[in-house]
Amino acid sequence: MMNRIRCSIPWVTLALAGVALGLALLPSRWVADPLALFCFDHQAIVQQGQWWRLLSGHLVHSDSTHLQWDLLGFVIFGSWLEFKDRRLLVLSLALALLILDLVLLSSWGLARYCGLSGLLYAPAALMLWQHFRRQPHLISALPLIAGAAKLVSESLQQQAWLADQGWPLYAPAHWCGVAAALIVWLLTRRRHSSPLGQPTLYR
Repeated sequence: MMNRIRCSIPWVTLALAGVALGLALLPSRWVADPLALFCFDHQAIVQQGQWWRLLSGHLVHSDSTHLQWDLLGFVIFGSWLEFKDRRLLVLSLALALLILDLVLLSSWGLARYCGLSGLLYAPAALMLWQHFRRQPHLISALPLIAGAAKLVSESLQQQAWLADQGWPLYAPAHWCGVAAALIVWLLTRRRHSSPLGQPTLYR
């Protein structure tokens, strides 16, 4: 059994948040339009081979409000999970990235996409579920219920709760993050189903 990797400083979370902030603050004399250069652009990826957009598209944002809310959520939930187990954070983000990029490249995807929200839903879902599992009563369930209500409401209304993002909301991105969290949870449970194993995060 591999031991979990605890950390005192959430370097992975801070590094990704720092890159997202840095891209937003790039001087115009260096890059005239960072969003156009780095966003997920289906045509540029498939026809021009600009594969870096599969990663950079999740680190650029449509406007400052979009950036602020995404960074706030990502730093909170990413740090929370990274303090518990850095490996689970990396795994959840990698799975969310893979699932979301596959969806975006499929016939259900978009011509253009940007933002961290699809990725941040992975650590958010994991930590809200863990919080409830450790204290299974109504008060502990409220954050999980609120998160689920936000997810479902935004999917039905196609409108973000907290801010107008400039670009239309793409709710399937959030579900991709939740799907990644579910996979990590199932893998964690299976790995520790042996009598010799002890759960690192979930019970």
